[in-house]
Amino acid sequence: DFKTYKVFTKELLEKSKLQIIAYYWLLKNNNYELSNIHFICWVKENNIELIKVEITNELLIEWEKAIWTWKELK
Repeated sequence: DFKTYKVFTKELLEKSKLQIIAYYWLLKNNNYELSNIHFICWVKENNIELIKVEITNELLIEWEKAIWTWKELK
């Protein structure tokens, strides 16, 4: 996933991780074989920083909570 934030805060990192887990969950549930290691490419003015995101059970649980929260709001 590519991000172009000028400053990449901890809050933005957490939101970005949730976005990565959403992609992972969608692909996994459509029978794609995936690694548990993914990267966020933070594109800065003069360089790119790769931020490693490991898909963990904790992230999967966080994603499931987010889905249920969203469903309850509907």
